[in-house]
Amino acid sequence: MGKHPALVYYGDTASAGFDLVLFVGREPNDDSHEVGGLGTYDFAKSPRCAFWNGAYGLFAKQSDRFGKTAAFKRHCAERRASPIVISDALPFTLKHSAVGKARAREAVDQDAIRSHVKGVLSHKPLVGRIKTIVLSGLQAPVFETSRNAYREMSRSMIGDVEIFETAFLYPTNTRRIMTDLGTAGHASIAKALRSFSPEAR
Repeated sequence: MGKHPALVYYGDTASAGFDLVLFVGREPNDDSHEVGGLGTYDFAKSPRCAFWNGAYGLFAKQSDRFGKTAAFKRHCAERRASPIVISDALPFTLKHSAVGKARAREAVDQDAIRSHVKGVLSHKPLVGRIKTIVLSGLQAPVFETSRNAYREMSRSMIGDVEIFETAFLYPTNTRRIMTDLGTAGHASIAKALRSFSPEAR
């Protein structure tokens, strides 16, 4: 079991220059336990991951050219890059099948959470390209420290960044997510899409 990256991106994204949207989930679905550092993800290896598909679906909806999640994922695969980067609220991993999730989350040290968020946002210059942060499914009190840390530290470590809170990125939450983002959230994602693919209107 190795360490799970705290911030992941796709393909050659790190060497590009377009704007990024950071989607923050709860904790990685993994059994490596330790979380830290920078890494890559490959949605082809986990094609049914609801969280990733939710993020890609939000981008797909911003353009008639794509429309569907799969179409936008194919576009990113062809580009070997993506405007989506992913991190999590908590600095440990937890399998979806694990029991006692609430207790495990509540046991995480609050200082460790703040250090985790600071570590996520320290990966420059990649993080410097983040213009939007979507905090997904973090409404429960156990995630309050992380929510606050992302809000406070992103403004001091990145600068001008828009932050939105939504229901967890899962198919049954789609309608609520679309509402949670509101006009400003959809506009922010559309702007990131145009930065990535100017022709995607």
